[in-house]
Amino acid sequence: MYTIVVDHNPSPADNAVVTEGVASFYESATGEPRDKEFSIFLKNESGEIFGGLQALFDAESSYIEAFWVAEKLRHQGWGTKLLNAAEQVAIENDCIFSLVDTWDFQAEEFYLKMGYERIGELKNYWHNHSKIFLRKRLKTYKIICELNNKNIERLGTEAITDFYKTMAIDTLILPGLGAFATGVDSPSLNVVINTIDNQRINDDIIQQISHFFEKHSIPWGWFITDVNKLEDIEQHGFHLIYETPSMYFDLSNKLPEIASDNVDIRRADD
Repeated sequence: MYTIVVDHNPSPADNAVVTEGVASFYESATGEPRDKEFSIFLKNESGEIFGGLQALFDAESSYIEAFWVAEKLRHQGWGTKLLNAAEQVAIENDCIFSLVDTWDFQAEEFYLKMGYERIGELKNYWHNHSKIFLRKRLKTYKIICELNNKNIERLGTEAITDFYKTMAIDTLILPGLGAFATGVDSPSLNVVINTIDNQRINDDIIQQISHFFEKHSIPWGWFITDVNKLEDIEQHGFHLIYETPSMYFDLSNKLPEIASDNVDIRRADD
């Protein structure tokens, strides 16, 4: 016999049973370990707390649950210091993103100044107020391809694939082909990499790739393949918009003029 009980003064132990049940379900459903909690406090010489931040992190992101600074200490830089400390903890634990949500009457401007970007809003969510979701990228990755021998086609492709494996929240691996979804809004970070020369790109492969990206609400991304495969993929509605022949495949062509914060292509003797 089971009974529904309303408790207006629940014990921490009773609440912990529910929390543990949810955490265990997430672990079994996702295969990922549960989030880890941490707190950062602003204290005076007597140990009194005048501000603090409560957060948790997983393998990809940290999430700020609560953030407060006492009224008399606001606008003195303490909020910035607390947030910087939390982001440093996240970076030390290999998080790529910091996530937070706030109300339209709270701290959106503060987070924007700290490098966060608005990624969502629930309008009129509570008492005619909107809830705003923000994210900040904490880490970037740099790829260096050193072009010093004929192994660049193999080594370069492996390096690029390893890079996307590190970034991806989900992967689709087929023979000679990998699709990577990063969850990032930049289309260049959601890619399909094809590495087998004699493999035709048929309807079944295209359908599997389409379903994979649709699952993550990704409208489009990059398809990286040999120039000899252009006819195959163009027959399925793809269009060639950028070509970097030396980066992945053909050393006889001139090096592409590419330079960015995340990609550095150079000769080994540079």
